[in-house]
Amino acid sequence: MLRVPAALALLVALTACAFEPEEPTRADTDHSDAFAPKLNAVRAQHDLAALRPEPRLAAAAETHAADMAAEDFISHDGSDGSTMQSRIVAEGYPSCVSAENIALRATTREEAIAQWLESPPHRENVLRGGVEEFGLAEVGGYWVLKLARPC
Repeated sequence: MLRVPAALALLVALTACAFEPEEPTRADTDHSDAFAPKLNAVRAQHDLAALRPEPRLAAAAETHAADMAAEDFISHDGSDGSTMQSRIVAEGYPSCVSAENIALRATTREEAIAQWLESPPHRENVLRGGVEEFGLAEVGGYWVLKLARPC
């Protein structure tokens, strides 16, 4: 019988773990900072105020994008019954005004906003007055844009 020293067995186990695929991190899914110039350029064309990226809105967007990707559906209602507003509240964001856009099959931020601008209800959200902050996330090709104003 071949006996493997404990140190070698541990090294083999650690090496195997190093090659397991990693889940995307918030840095991989949060597109807010890179999206701000494009979003705000569109809003400026309509004399609307620029929006600031907000991490809690990005987290709420990521939660919903991940849910849709994992469960393979597209809807403003989560697979667990969550709503646009309940996901924002769950992140500790006190919103008085909020909106949500979702998209599928956009491969870039530019494609996502183009889809939203072609859809009247989504365009209305992008051009909504009374919002001050936003968060954008993408997971597995599912995009979620949250727009809001804190109370």
